[in-house]
Amino acid sequence: MTSKDSKGTELVGKFLELSGKVVGQIEADDTKTLLVRKGMITFFGEKQVFLKGRRAVYVDKGLVEAAYWIRLRSLPIVTETVNVVNRGELISEFSDV
Repeated sequence: MTSKDSKGTELVGKFLELSGKVVGQIEADDTKTLLVRKGMITFFGEKQVFLKGRRAVYVDKGLVEAAYWIRLRSLPIVTETVNVVNRGELISEFSDV
């Protein structure tokens, strides 16, 4: 079952923004929780991409709806797997090192 936000749009695929920074994408939802895959937005050439991480967390829907500093965004961002072999600064930021 997929739930919808207050505007009637589906939640799966939307991006979770905390205090102005996109931190994850909704992978699944049920009546009380959202499964959010952590990640980050970066640029490869002129293309803006969302890099999904290995970690995912469950987030209470009530918290997302009640907190003014949490927003759900529909962004025109490509979500893909990319080769980051020679990108040390990107790997450090992505790994929170």
